[in-house]
Amino acid sequence: MQVDKNKMAEHLAKMLQCKTVSDMDQSRMDWAEFEKLHRVLEECYPLLHQKLEKQVITNHGLLYKWKGKSDAKPILLMAHQDVVPAEEDGWEYDPFAGKIADGYIWGRGAIDVKSMLCAEMEAVEYLLAQGFEPAYDIYLAYDRPKGCGFSW
Repeated sequence: MQVDKNKMAEHLAKMLQCKTVSDMDQSRMDWAEFEKLHRVLEECYPLLHQKLEKQVITNHGLLYKWKGKSDAKPILLMAHQDVVPAEEDGWEYDPFAGKIADGYIWGRGAIDVKSMLCAEMEAVEYLLAQGFEPAYDIYLAYDRPKGCGFSW
């Protein structure tokens, strides 16, 4: 099975359409956008969501456990779900359009750091489809905005 780079680009574009903008003032957070992102993740990565244990930590943080074959020390892969605010001025495309154009995926979070969240989930989904079982436990941790009380 080959990795489908177009499908992967579409998945990242969908994530970028979720306006998971962080703000130190909790009252200005749009938590519905984080919930929208969580639904996108479930839609894009069905095997991951079927086969890994999932915990929602401190409201919107996500922790997944992929059980390995042994009790060897686990590894942890991390990224964050939030992005900093973006004014539309200065952007070639709307920062939350998740536009695929000109050979790029445009949007807030394309580089920092929804791209890492996407890459990690793509890799796990691919390996699950191949029937791969890790030698040891693998944890995926995706936190919510900084300063919001998220802790392990």
